[in-house]
Amino acid sequence: MKTILLFLIGIAMVICAIPLIPLETAVNVLQLRRAGFEASTIQGNVWEGQMFDAKLATINLGDVMTKMSLDDISKGRVRVNMEGTDEVSRLKGGFSFGLGGIGLEGFSVGMPVMAGPPPIGGVTLIVDGLTARFPGGECADGRGEVRAYLSGALPMVGLPSEMSGPALCRDGHLTFDLASPSGREQETVTILSPNKFKVRMFIKPTNERVEQILQAKGFRRDIDGYVFEEERTIGGGGA
Repeated sequence: MKTILLFLIGIAMVICAIPLIPLETAVNVLQLRRAGFEASTIQGNVWEGQMFDAKLATINLGDVMTKMSLDDISKGRVRVNMEGTDEVSRLKGGFSFGLGGIGLEGFSVGMPVMAGPPPIGGVTLIVDGLTARFPGGECADGRGEVRAYLSGALPMVGLPSEMSGPALCRDGHLTFDLASPSGREQETVTILSPNKFKVRMFIKPTNERVEQILQAKGFRRDIDGYVFEEERTIGGGGA
C-alpha cells in the first residue's frame, strides 16, 4: 500500500511540474524544428507562452500564442494548443506528446502559393481539423479535411479551380487525397518526412490536344489517364 501511495505521489509531482517546463524545451521535445518550425523569440512555459515571428517552412504564422490543455492529462498526454496571428495561414490547433507518440490535434493551417505539378502554376492548400498520432514516427489514426485552390494552370487543359478530400494515414505516412468534383483530376500528397513530401497528380483528359500538352509537361500514360509524380522538399522544388 505504501509503495502504491508513493508511486501515485510521484506521478502527481510529475504532472504538476509539466506546466513549468520552458516552452523552448517543449518545442525541442516535439521536434518542431525538424518540420521547419522556427521563431525569432520563444517566451514562457508549457502552461502559457508566446512565439514571435513564427514560420513553418515558408509559411508565415505571425506571433503564435500557446496554452496547455488539461483534457488529455488523464490519457497520459500533454497537449499544447496554438493560435497564430497571421491572417493568411490562420494557424489553430494543438501539438501533443506522451503515450502514443507525438500528435496533431484539430490542426488547421493555410499553406499559400506552393508550386504545383505541371501544368499547375501554384496551389494554396488549406488543412482543416487534422488529427493524427505518430507512434514510432509513423502516422496512425489520421483524419481531417484538405482543400486545394489551383492557380496559373494552362487554360486549354481545363483543370478545375478547386480540389478537396480527406487527410488520412497510409503506409505509415500522413496523406492528403484530393479530387475534383468530376473525379477526372486527382492529386495525392504524401508526407515522407518532416521536410520531404511526394506529389502524384492524375488527369483523365477529354481530348488528344490535352494529352499532348500533358505529355510535354512530363506526364506519363497510366491506364485511362496521365500521371505526374515527384518528390519535393518543403519550401523547395523537386527532389
